[in-house]
Amino acid sequence: MARITFLLIALVQFFSFATSYGATIAKRGPPAGAILVKANSLDASNGEFSKIQDAVESLPNDGSSQVIYIYGGTYKEQVVITRKGPLMIIGETNSDGSNAVTIVHSSSLSQVNTDEETATLRVHTDNFSMYNIDVKNTFGQASENGQALALSTSGNNQGFYACGFYGYQDTILVNGGTQFFAYCYIEGAVDYIFGQHGRSIFYKCVLASIGKGYITAHGPSAGENSIIVIDSSTIKAAVDGLQHQVYLGRPWSEYAK
Repeated sequence: MARITFLLIALVQFFSFATSYGATIAKRGPPAGAILVKANSLDASNGEFSKIQDAVESLPNDGSSQVIYIYGGTYKEQVVITRKGPLMIIGETNSDGSNAVTIVHSSSLSQVNTDEETATLRVHTDNFSMYNIDVKNTFGQASENGQALALSTSGNNQGFYACGFYGYQDTILVNGGTQFFAYCYIEGAVDYIFGQHGRSIFYKCVLASIGKGYITAHGPSAGENSIIVIDSSTIKAAVDGLQHQVYLGRPWSEYAK
């Protein structure tokens, strides 16, 4: 327990700095050399793209550090990030209380073969950070095969700051590596933070339930160093009528933590 506490303190101190740094950049505008994304842009010749995925695919496939800056707007697409090398994605914002950039998609397991394929945003790389962006899977509720991810993530040294993640069932999959979520808003109803292999900390986040169910589902194997930590966060009902119908978590395996 002492080791986990020390790790938590160290991560909170470091990532609290990273949170304020990223928010300052988002308000100041795009850093020099950033790849720019602007909804409905018609000119990619100056490094400006209309789709986030196109910007991601334009990056060199090497270990260089890269920045993508996204102007305010709604981006209807699925985004997959697997490139090597540190990557920072920043959403434009003018307010500490709301984000101007939204990535939205609608898909559930009833339409595809795996949970992973439903995700609006998939991040499977190390040294990744994202600031001030909302990510939504708008599929909603289903009687079966309703898994509909906003975010699927695996990789070490990942950070998500002042972001919003919206879904109903299985909003966030943390399934490998290390993730830090700070000052994020996370919405769902059924197992909306779940995973088997990741080590994730949710610090000063808002976890908002929109239906009855369990917030977390954790399913590591025997001896696996996997954990979900919720620290200094707020848990609330986003709709009426949920008294005694929402639970912090359920074991997805006998080794859940």
